[in-house]
Amino acid sequence: MKRITTIIFLFLGIVCFFGCGQKLPDGMPKLYPVTITIVQENTPLEGAIVQLIPEDSSLSTWGPMGITNASGVTELQTNGKYKGSPLGQFKVLVTKKEIEPHPHPEWG
Repeated sequence: MKRITTIIFLFLGIVCFFGCGQKLPDGMPKLYPVTITIVQENTPLEGAIVQLIPEDSSLSTWGPMGITNASGVTELQTNGKYKGSPLGQFKVLVTKKEIEPHPHPEWG
């Protein structure tokens, strides 16, 4: 019985090792983990959208982005679901939209 249990665990480990990884779309470059922290006036910026705009046009299909948490931290994903970013030179675009109350409530 011990041998069967060992074989089952070994099989599950192999299946998970080969089958649990991310399947990347054809042509997508290798991705590397990227964590970014955004701070504004010494305060973490929550809810900011962070986008990397590639300087190399061959990477324009693979846009990494993320949204910061309460600590101002985001882990970037490429195409919204693949963890990480391709290697390259990027411009960083940070945007945050805040809706302010209307200055004249009667115009509402």
